[in-house]
Amino acid sequence: EQCSPAQYSFQRATACQSCAPGSAYNATALACSECPPGRAAGQGAVGCELCREGSYSSISGAAACQLCPFGTTVLPGAQRVEACVGLAKGELRVEPAQRVAGGVATIELTFVPYMRVQPGESVWLGLPGWSLPEGGAQVVVAGASGPLFAAGWEAAEEVWPWPRLRLTVAPDSLLPQLQQVEIRVESGLVLPARGLPANDASITLATDALAGPTPPTPIERSPPVGSFDGSMTVVWDGEELAVGAVPVMGIAAGESLRVRLPMLRAANASGPSLLPLAYDSHRLLRLFGTHASWDESTLVLELVVAVGREVEADSSLAVRVDGLALGGGGRGEMVWVETDAVAGPVLRSPVDQVCRERGEGMPILCCSGRAPTCLAP
Repeated sequence: EQCSPAQYSFQRATACQSCAPGSAYNATALACSECPPGRAAGQGAVGCELCREGSYSSISGAAACQLCPFGTTVLPGAQRVEACVGLAKGELRVEPAQRVAGGVATIELTFVPYMRVQPGESVWLGLPGWSLPEGGAQVVVAGASGPLFAAGWEAAEEVWPWPRLRLTVAPDSLLPQLQQVEIRVESGLVLPARGLPANDASITLATDALAGPTPPTPIERSPPVGSFDGSMTVVWDGEELAVGAVPVMGIAAGESLRVRLPMLRAANASGPSLLPLAYDSHRLLRLFGTHASWDESTLVLELVVAVGREVEADSSLAVRVDGLALGGGGRGEMVWVETDAVAGPVLRSPVDQVCRERGEGMPILCCSGRAPTCLAP
């Protein structure tokens, strides 16, 4: 019987045999030999194969190579976990008060390089959807590691299809391995208009360090920033208030949407009250229950997602509120919206559009929520 390439047999043997996992047949020794470090052989393997890039084997007789806990290896056949190189423990932080979609924020970046990054070599922070502040031409970095770098901003291109912050190690400096790097972008960056999901995988770190070039790798942690991406609208038709939006993030049961309406008042109450809700779509039926809360002292309408319901990310919501009337003040005061959605909180921000229906045959009058004179009585 002729044995397969992964098997062997001795003279006068009646059956072919296979080496145990972690070993391969050695024709010179006429026996199975354990795979050396840097190689491995699974069940039925023809020989001991080199560990691929991104894995290693530190023992003899390995049935499989171990994946790097982070990063990759420069060459195949790595024999130690120390051969794994990369930029690990990446975290981007934004002050809570600056977490506004489309707003300018001072960001802080920390990471640990598992290789030496020499003078002239760079680390890139990929930031899809981010940009420099208007009129900003220079990036200023500070922080504990700030003096080690010369910073610059690079636009998207064919090889790197997203904008990025480039941190180049300055002459006579060295980025030591296994020590945390701390950078603060003092000049500020503009957050994406669509906000950020928590631990955004599109934010990446990469380096061209000869000791361990690393392709774009997602950072581990970043904060969520909610957004309505220009969709938040309120419309007054003379009798009812319509509220509509397409939130980028999901809003879970028990979380709320709060809108301040300085030109409106409760039609029949002077304190906190419940206002009836109506829905134009069966799909949205009772998304916020049957009533909204109105606080006459703050002029804030609160919509709370009902138990067992959820506003899904990138889905439209529309609700009509009865029981309000135009008041006598508030002209030019901001109409703002906020939400406590864990998936993406929105800090108090102007409503994108405020509209007023003026009667049959007359065009709808719309204006910005920042100074909504079109809704004044």
